[in-house]
Amino acid sequence: MPTSWLEISEKNIVHNIKSIKFLLGKKTNFIAVVKANAYGHGIVAVSKIAEKNGVDMLAVFSLEEAEILRKNKITKPILILGYVFTDDLSRAVKLDCHVTVYDLEIIEALGLMRPDKAKIHIKVETGLNRQGIALKDLPQFLKLVKVHKNIEIVGIFSHFADSDNKELTKSQLEKFKKAIKICNNNGVYPQIKHIASTGSVLTMPESYFNAVRIGLGIYGLWPSLKTKLAVKEQSVKIELKPAMSWKTAIIQIKYAGNNNCVGYGCAEKTKRKTKIAVLPVGYWDGYGRGLSKIGEILIHGKRCKVLGRICMNMTIIDATNVPDAQIGNEAVLLGKQEQEEITAEEIAEHCGTINYEIVARINPLLPRVYL
Repeated sequence: MPTSWLEISEKNIVHNIKSIKFLLGKKTNFIAVVKANAYGHGIVAVSKIAEKNGVDMLAVFSLEEAEILRKNKITKPILILGYVFTDDLSRAVKLDCHVTVYDLEIIEALGLMRPDKAKIHIKVETGLNRQGIALKDLPQFLKLVKVHKNIEIVGIFSHFADSDNKELTKSQLEKFKKAIKICNNNGVYPQIKHIASTGSVLTMPESYFNAVRIGLGIYGLWPSLKTKLAVKEQSVKIELKPAMSWKTAIIQIKYAGNNNCVGYGCAEKTKRKTKIAVLPVGYWDGYGRGLSKIGEILIHGKRCKVLGRICMNMTIIDATNVPDAQIGNEAVLLGKQEQEEITAEEIAEHCGTINYEIVARINPLLPRVYL
């Protein structure tokens, strides 16, 4: 038996994909983002589920992720969102991947690869100030690309800085439209145009163009509470169902008296006679130290507070309010148990971060069980 494991609901992933596809309609391509081990859900299994359920393309961050998918017989087009170093470009092209490009060095390297046909998506800068080519540099960039007949501009895209900020988002939309116009004026007509991610897909239909990138929504999570409220206000009919549960089991029960130290550094002392449960999961697994003294875990459907500091491989909890708790009982770190639920958003709030990080940082070596 593993020390802890993830249960991933294939049914919920399928539900989320179909719900978003219905919202998009038939004319908008669905790019499923499976980078970062499918946001912690398992890149191969999720990609196979997505492929089987009609997504048009998969998006990864790195060449290594693309290689994993091809080795596991994923045949859908793959877009590599991150940077591919010049020495690795031939591997990407041979895998029939679409490469994100925004600098001249990559174009020159791809141009030398004749007769191999390279498919690229141009990333344009519209306001995030991360990857991307400036609009003023785009005309010259396009001229250089057109010199190399083995390079096909398949797509053009950008990325919103804050989907909840409508003023900024509209500004980025206008810049993206301008980028497309610059392409067209230079005789370039990208087939795939995409800027929208989950947040804008749910609240801004005008951001669709002919393709969207969906990451968090596939996994049943909301980009923000503001997005969730906006969807409700706009009467958008969609329900996202979280796909992940994280479970472990009690490995020891013990009792401590009042005012006893618990864990490293005596970070916490008991305030009563306390029933302690020890769990074989810690920050190595991805259950972060930020949850020390404040996190909660479900035992028999009841919340049990984390005591003291999260250890590398173990966590100590207060099970006093669960008199029937015993060794071997299931403990839920994330997900539902009976009538209670620990959400990724709750954990993120404790840790001062976002739900994306909570699920994506769960150790990829932990077993994923697909239900």
